[in-house]
Amino acid sequence: MNATPKTNRNQAARKFLAGILLLAGLTILFVSGCAAADSASQAVEGYLQALVENDGDRMVNLSCADWEDDARLDLDAFMGVTAHLENVACQAGETSSDTAAITCTGQIVASYNGEAQSFDISGRTFQVVQEAGAWRMCGYR
Repeated sequence: MNATPKTNRNQAARKFLAGILLLAGLTILFVSGCAAADSASQAVEGYLQALVENDGDRMVNLSCADWEDDARLDLDAFMGVTAHLENVACQAGETSSDTAAITCTGQIVASYNGEAQSFDISGRTFQVVQEAGAWRMCGYR
């Protein structure tokens, strides 16, 4: 017994709809993954910007609880120094739902007694964690 044309159309429509739903689900996962990676990178860029602006409160706010004391130590190294970021761009590497490894290019340029010194940040991998609903800087290696 052969299927009727109406049955074939219904099956085709179901397959088409299932394909559309699968594609939409994969797109949402991809976009949310990209957004998470961008947010993690932005946390590091914000931390570095707060560092050169000597904004300790912002650095601590952008840090995970375990890194807050280290953030203050990072800030101490730049107190009384005029600094700025140069060509800094960060991107996420290995990322999970609650951790990310961020690498950056560029440098921190600091002026000590009128003499500019550059600190390349590309040699560090920044660790970022999801804490209290936001990505937070939580160390580097």
